[in-house]
Amino acid sequence: MSGAPSSGEEARGELPAVARRELAVIAASQGVREDSVSFAVDGGSTIFAISFTIGTETLVEPRDSGVLPEEPITFLYESAEAVGVRAPTVVSARADFPRNLAHLNPVRPDAPVSLCLARAGPQHIYDRYGVEGVMARLRAWLRDAQTGGLTADGWDPVPYSAAMPMRQGLLDAAALQELAAARRGAYGYAAGVAKIAAPGSGDYVVIKGPALSPDHPAHNSQLSTAVSVQKDSSGAV
Repeated sequence: MSGAPSSGEEARGELPAVARRELAVIAASQGVREDSVSFAVDGGSTIFAISFTIGTETLVEPRDSGVLPEEPITFLYESAEAVGVRAPTVVSARADFPRNLAHLNPVRPDAPVSLCLARAGPQHIYDRYGVEGVMARLRAWLRDAQTGGLTADGWDPVPYSAAMPMRQGLLDAAALQELAAARRGAYGYAAGVAKIAAPGSGDYVVIKGPALSPDHPAHNSQLSTAVSVQKDSSGAV
């Protein structure tokens, strides 16, 4: 953000009423240090940012998760006018926030770490519960990150990112989840092959997981064979 952060009443008074309310709700939310709440508008765009520091839970048995007792967080909105309509993108305001946790959105290496609070994105939470619903989900995400519970359900699909070319896809989510759950603890991932059709054929993706094994038979797995066949036939995976 190139705009200077502000928390002054005069600057706040120039914001739309819904943005002022958003700031007040965040400041009053559990764990938030009220004096840490500030906002800024990116001088090179319309991006509206609300930044704050939130306390994380004190664990009975601390883990080396990389999550600090207090974490600086920024909510990024498309604009001040989008507040109350479009859910914010939730990013860490800490440059050394761990990038090896599960449930992180794919971003450029130099971009702030983006937290994936819900598989379907935070919009449905925001629509139903407002920003306090997003805050509650953020607290739960940080707690799960502290305790190693982010992947308790056995899978972690990588969501679409604006940095990636968009593709329509067909994914048997239940089958992929069963595949991941069956290999939990042994591999920590689920593998499959994505076939991308040529643009003239509709430009679609079909992902098949259960039919392929990433490790059997040894040195010539179904997965590596499928990848090799695809390379030989198209020159690219």
